[in-house]
Amino acid sequence: MKKVLIIGTGIGALSAGMRLAKNKYEVHFFEMRDKPGGKCETVEIGNFSFDRGPSLLTLPAVFRDLFLATGKRLELMAELKPVEPAFDYYFADGTHLQFPNLSLNGILAEIESKLGKKESQEFAQLIAQGEKIWDISRTPFIENELDATWKYFVNPAIIKNIYTIKPWKTLRGIVNAKTESNHLRCILERYATYSGSDPRKAPGVLLSIPFMEITFGAWQIKGGLGKLGELAKERAEALGAKFNFQCKVEEILIEYNKAIGIKVNGENIFGDYVISGADAQITYNQLIPSKVKVGKERSRLKKSELSFSGFSLFLGLKNSSKNFPKLNHHTVFFPKDYNQEFVELFDQKKPINDPTIYIHCVNSGQEYESWSILINAPIHDPKAGCDWDKLKKNYQDLILNKLEGLGLRVKERLQYLEVRTPADLERDYGAPGGSIYGQSMNHPLATFNRARNRSSVEKLFCTSGSTHPGGGLPLVGLSGEMVANSIIKSGT
Repeated sequence: MKKVLIIGTGIGALSAGMRLAKNKYEVHFFEMRDKPGGKCETVEIGNFSFDRGPSLLTLPAVFRDLFLATGKRLELMAELKPVEPAFDYYFADGTHLQFPNLSLNGILAEIESKLGKKESQEFAQLIAQGEKIWDISRTPFIENELDATWKYFVNPAIIKNIYTIKPWKTLRGIVNAKTESNHLRCILERYATYSGSDPRKAPGVLLSIPFMEITFGAWQIKGGLGKLGELAKERAEALGAKFNFQCKVEEILIEYNKAIGIKVNGENIFGDYVISGADAQITYNQLIPSKVKVGKERSRLKKSELSFSGFSLFLGLKNSSKNFPKLNHHTVFFPKDYNQEFVELFDQKKPINDPTIYIHCVNSGQEYESWSILINAPIHDPKAGCDWDKLKKNYQDLILNKLEGLGLRVKERLQYLEVRTPADLERDYGAPGGSIYGQSMNHPLATFNRARNRSSVEKLFCTSGSTHPGGGLPLVGLSGEMVANSIIKSGT
């Protein structure tokens, strides 16, 4: 049996390890924390339950396929439910749009009812364009490993469809060309933030994300999305994989440009393959000795820009007999000036004074409600003046006051409060600066600057949100699948 050493137990690493274990590889995971899943984590605290990482599952077929390919249906291990409604959007001018799940027609009817027929038609046209982009890009850019960059620019299929993809246009540019509605702009530009990117710079290919979300739905797992990591561990162990927790991987051992093992807590452990589920910056700049030549990977990482991070509040609320505002599963409150958010976040690199507020609410309307609140935030970078350990308390108070200003009345029913900053994300997950999504998409060629799944170092592979095809649960799951398939197909 070939021995595979896997650094980390994020969703990409678990996806790769499960498939390899199913194919009779000897799989060993090494995780610095005491549980699996990486950023995909659910915690239970008294009467409250919080998804600390992702709170929404899209493209569930990726994980249905993963569990099916490894011998057990996901639905037999967990209960998947579509979120209904998918999203509530509140705007500073008092407009409220509620988007039903898995129903483009329902969304268009809602837009027409609240904004007008013209806006509904414009939204339909933009989603149709997103569908075309998805159809063109999914095979070469999402479902397969990246090849040499130049090959894509001489590919007849891509050349034929170049005016559909429009790689020279930003997401904002494509949206603005179709609509003058500020409400639609806010909703669609928000999808750039799904990859930690700036809609003013990110390519219009990201218009495929709202198409995917509307078409394949927004889903939840009973017990929280952290359940996904637990179930993946359970399945991997059933297939023979071994897990080692609270292990610090210090180095990837390389001889003659071939990965031969890892150093863990001072001990050398040898294997036939090494898979790094760590952030690409950590893999290439810390775990691989600087003297080792790694092809273009370090230069690509230098060209790329880290995605932004997130400032999170986890609120445990107790409802009395009073009539408190009731939120659905996913709610977004947009500020008066959404563009200013990107100015402060990307240009000034400072905490946003009037941010978009995203709330994931569990057990809405019941005696105990759990709110996971996410605010876009610049990365932790004390040298550049953004020290989140110092900013934490003041920014926490600012957000709580914003919630009161929205009429949500959280202070009078607050039972539990936890705050997690970009500095916490950096410490807990090994994410540089607390970057949530690895590299941003703030350049037309950003896709090609992501770390490849197959390293130029022989027998070394990479899978995480910082590698191809990108961040977010489904893409990370696909990343792990690509790595496993590469190893299996090599046959050596």
